[in-house]
Amino acid sequence: MPPLDLIPALVGSIVGAVVDAPAQPPPPPIVSPLPRAISPLARLGEMQPPVDNTVVINGKLLTLAPAAQIRDTNNLIVLPAYVQRPVNVRFLVDASGAVFRVWILTPAEAAGAAAADKAAAEAIAAAAAANAAASSSETSR
Repeated sequence: MPPLDLIPALVGSIVGAVVDAPAQPPPPPIVSPLPRAISPLARLGEMQPPVDNTVVINGKLLTLAPAAQIRDTNNLIVLPAYVQRPVNVRFLVDASGAVFRVWILTPAEAAGAAAADKAAAEAIAAAAAANAAASSSETSR
């Protein structure tokens, strides 16, 4: 076979292999098995869309810190304009009271967060009651 006939033969065999190959279904989406690293000090709230460097969380008007990070449900940092509707979040404030970290929660994370906050509040109330009972018994001695 002359060398010039080799190129069309190679191209033809490659194209034929691609055309005759069975269609492959798209691979499943990659789901991370690891939970997101959200600070245990982060508070739960419902955040309204930010406006002019301020945000309303749980009905309270707060300022966004200059270097505030908002992370979406895929844990990607997004701009404040990304938030177009009220969303459930976990958030942290800095020493001046400005919001500097926000994690937009998935529905599963929001449900788990509400249950965890309720359990923590009950544990704190039980500990406070036990502490009050212990201190009143010591004063009566």
